[in-house]
Amino acid sequence: MEPLLEEDITYIHYWQLPDNKKITADHVRSIVGYMPNKTEEEMKEYLTTTMNDWNSLKTHLRNWAAVMIKDKIQYHLQLPENVIRLSNGLPVKKFADITKWWMNCSGSLEDIRIMKEIQFEIWEKDKQWERRLEKEWMNLMVKSESLTKLKWCYTESSQKQAELEGKRPGFQPKGCVAKNIANVKYNLVKLWQKKAGETGHGIMVAKRRMKEDTYDQNGKYKKFKGEHKAFTKLKIKVRGHNKKLMSFMNQIITFCPC
Repeated sequence: MEPLLEEDITYIHYWQLPDNKKITADHVRSIVGYMPNKTEEEMKEYLTTTMNDWNSLKTHLRNWAAVMIKDKIQYHLQLPENVIRLSNGLPVKKFADITKWWMNCSGSLEDIRIMKEIQFEIWEKDKQWERRLEKEWMNLMVKSESLTKLKWCYTESSQKQAELEGKRPGFQPKGCVAKNIANVKYNLVKLWQKKAGETGHGIMVAKRRMKEDTYDQNGKYKKFKGEHKAFTKLKIKVRGHNKKLMSFMNQIITFCPC
């Protein structure tokens, strides 16, 4: 492959594509700053065009991330010890079937183990997965209506600014691409958790801090820090319509620390 030319590279700001909200003209303005060479009308048109371009690029990114994340989950479920089956006895082969399985399974400890692994453990074992996918994405061909480039790179100035404003000295914060990838996985997990009330077993597998890790001896809330993650346990929530199961699950609530 021939070396990339400067015009083949798309430089993006570290916070250009917010992960949890739609890109607006105000957001574009906060990134690009004041442009004295443009009239008010020209600036308005530029902000609208750029906003649409960035939203299009963000959609491409998130759609790609969803495919990669689903592939990783499905690969895990192809392992012999992790094969799950639908109510008709057929093994789950499509991602959409995972929800069908969870809606109709018995909610056994083995079922919970599978759900725990695909929601959390396979990602925690691969600690740099978001950054790895970020790097892969940023080296792909990216297309939109007004932009076709071979590679994305963060601007040096915005990357340095993010590092300076970071709360952990010497640690490189996640860029907007990695944050969007992580957010896509988060939303997929939330879909399963929200289905708990519609299942027969009423179980929602979710992570939360235990009370002793949340408040100090004086009852004051302890701010969560990265180094505390090792002490976060898995919380098994059971909806109120299954009282007998709720009583049983409360006894094993910390059976699997993450």
